[in-house]
Amino acid sequence: MSLRRVAITLGLVLIVARTAAAQVGFVNTDQILQQTPGYGTVDSTLSAEGAVYQQEAEGLQAQLDSASAAFDQQRLMLNPQAREERLNDAANPNSTIVSADPSLDLTSLVISRLQGSGR
Repeated sequence: MSLRRVAITLGLVLIVARTAAAQVGFVNTDQILQQTPGYGTVDSTLSAEGAVYQQEAEGLQAQLDSASAAFDQQRLMLNPQAREERLNDAANPNSTIVSADPSLDLTSLVISRLQGSGR
């Protein structure tokens, strides 16, 4: 079960729990999603994009493993100052450049919708 389905299921369970504390019902989210217009296209696109990000994450993990192995091999040969510099370079999040288009930030929209629907 995907994280998206778990989140939808949990949300629906919470809604049902709020409205009918004495009764327990269930929702077939798979059926609902399958009947949602455009779901197949969105699901396949999301799966394809997820695979790309998964490959990227695996590549980054391989780089981290390689750097860690190289450091372990060189650690004993480095003087304490050089060893500390290498560790700081590896631990410094500013050593990696990350860029994002601010116009794509949907955080405030999500928060406003959550606050609006929660009340």
